[in-house]
Amino acid sequence: MKYKFSKYNQEFRHKGGRYLYNFYTGAIAELPADAVGGEISPGDYSPEELTFLHGKGFVVQEEVDEVKRLEFMHLAGKFQSSSLGLTVIPTLECNFACAYCYENGVKQAAMDKNVLDAIFSFADRKIRKDAVKDVHLNILGGEALLRPELVGEILDRMELLRDKYGFSLAIQMITNGYFLDGAMIDRLRLAGRVRQVQVTFDGFGDSHDRVRRQRGGGGSFGRILDNLRAAMDKGLTLAVRYNLTESNFQDAKKLLRLLCSLEKKPFIYFGHVKDYKNTGSCKSVACMTRARYSAADLELMRCASDLGLRTDCLPALSYNHCVADTVNGYTIDPRGDLFKCWNDVGRRELSFGNILAPEGEIISREENFYGHILSDPFQTSCRECKLMPVCTGGCPMERKEGKDKACSKHKFQSDEFAKIYLEARGSAR
Repeated sequence: MKYKFSKYNQEFRHKGGRYLYNFYTGAIAELPADAVGGEISPGDYSPEELTFLHGKGFVVQEEVDEVKRLEFMHLAGKFQSSSLGLTVIPTLECNFACAYCYENGVKQAAMDKNVLDAIFSFADRKIRKDAVKDVHLNILGGEALLRPELVGEILDRMELLRDKYGFSLAIQMITNGYFLDGAMIDRLRLAGRVRQVQVTFDGFGDSHDRVRRQRGGGGSFGRILDNLRAAMDKGLTLAVRYNLTESNFQDAKKLLRLLCSLEKKPFIYFGHVKDYKNTGSCKSVACMTRARYSAADLELMRCASDLGLRTDCLPALSYNHCVADTVNGYTIDPRGDLFKCWNDVGRRELSFGNILAPEGEIISREENFYGHILSDPFQTSCRECKLMPVCTGGCPMERKEGKDKACSKHKFQSDEFAKIYLEARGSAR
């Protein structure tokens, strides 16, 4: 059997060694010492070594077309019906007034019983008709915990459907953290019920409070931090998103050192703040270019890893970028309007229908439903990129709007992210 090296390999050197990283399988391996310093081919390896390399994806059979295989899996992911992705937004109300918020200009509203009933009637039909095996439920806002009674009902009713049909259920929630105290966690029974809760910081102390300020005035940093501690003490799995800008980059390491001092430590990652909907947000917080963000993220990832904090320094295989480019992904706002992309929420002209419509008429604007789904990254220059397995052409909305190449942060210095992994966890996996 003849083999060739995978087109998704990245070779790099680290501390005198020579390594391969594969973007499709996520495997890292050190090359033999006698291979260092010269070009190698699959024929230079023993049958046993080739079996290992093949198992890790570093070599593939000579006749395999890796691009077509990836394209097939991308299409299969778009149109599969065994998984259902639901994002429910119980309210667009928020107690904060963040300058860069992509929901700026959106009318605030809260979900009523009619919309809630329609959501779960729709979910029941989809799960039964499609024989759904996995449901991924996201709850966000606005600030969802401004309406805890709605959040509680959403959780209860989804669990009733799970018990009825026996599907696997994964629940995640995004909150600003202001109301995520011990009493709220107990009231909604979040620990052990929600897979992960994401809480966001925009700096450290005053720099956070200048951006993530309350609508009535006053800061939020101290209270969010106290709630973070309480949530982890109660067994909640927390992810901290640090919204990274030029304005708060220097303060990020202060937060990392503080999080490192906690008895229980959250997962952390660094979000790229962008002006998604031309709200002028970058004028107030100094957004980074994609290349600058990649460099800043790398520096902070290395710092977090050195401090023993949990991060994802290596990208994961992703056949589809997000639920927006899949048939079975639905985002529902408080009025019942349906969207493919979270960034479109509240803008009725971008919705593809309404959950309150009769069963056969829920999709009323087909162009808004199919737009992201039919966006094809394999018809762009991304097709031949070695990062395609982890990037899938990037955000379909950004590709459509043509603002910028929607490249992954790993595009700019992927070997450096791999080195962080090696230093933290060893030389092979």
